[in-house]
Amino acid sequence: MCFDEDNEVVIADIGNVIYPDNGITFHALSHLDRLGLITFSSLNTLQITSLPKSIEVCVNNNMYEITFSKENDNSLPMGVVMLSDAGNQLSKICNISSTKEIEDYIVSFWKSQNYLKIDKLT
Repeated sequence: MCFDEDNEVVIADIGNVIYPDNGITFHALSHLDRLGLITFSSLNTLQITSLPKSIEVCVNNNMYEITFSKENDNSLPMGVVMLSDAGNQLSKICNISSTKEIEDYIVSFWKSQNYLKIDKLT
């Protein structure tokens, strides 16, 4: 996912079969955390905070507009992983691929939050 020219990762529930089916496992995430490329918190939901009423995000090369119920100081749940600065820089030079299945899962994860609305732009 891209947001403000930075890449982000959305892994809502590591227990969901969609992630290991796409090569994303608890072991792999723990390893990337030890290398300093991500922050992996299997017990807490990580968030991007201090967001305005409306933001645009790119998921799998598709643009979405997310509208929050509050005018400002909003938070977007990102799941259990956040890229570190090093991970973000590395993601910009790597060939990152995603699937329609993961895109649909991310969008449904955000739609399940009662305080925001999400619309596909492209």
